[in-house]
Amino acid sequence: MKAFIKKLIREYFEDDYDFSVFDTPKKVKSNKPDNFKNIVKDLGAKKTEGKINSYTFQIGPSKIYFKKTLKPNTLELDLISTDIDSRGSGSAKKVMSEFINVIDKYKAKVELSIVPRDKQTDPKMLEKFYKDFGFIKTSDFEMRRN
Repeated sequence: MKAFIKKLIREYFEDDYDFSVFDTPKKVKSNKPDNFKNIVKDLGAKKTEGKINSYTFQIGPSKIYFKKTLKPNTLELDLISTDIDSRGSGSAKKVMSEFINVIDKYKAKVELSIVPRDKQTDPKMLEKFYKDFGFIKTSDFEMRRN
């Protein structure tokens, strides 16, 4: 009965309204491999405590927090964190280099937002840091690496 009423309403109002927003999205199959599990394994990343679907990769005092996106073989880099006392030591470059090596191995893409998490972090320096690793700006505060 419910399907009949839905069909009737669509037919009656189809010229006036777009009903596609009410349709259940279908999962799109992709030919691209999804290597997220392999990336997590190769990095030796751990599930981030207190966050859903987030992983942490750490070398020394620097950590990268990342998660899978809905796009195939694409990750979101949520945050690079280095203790204030250890900044300037090159540890962020080291952890990012290893992260990028594994990402490149699986030909994955990475998206991120340039959002400093403290007052000591300069947004322009953060942008330069990511550009040095091949990220390109896609908006005022977003970057992507293919």
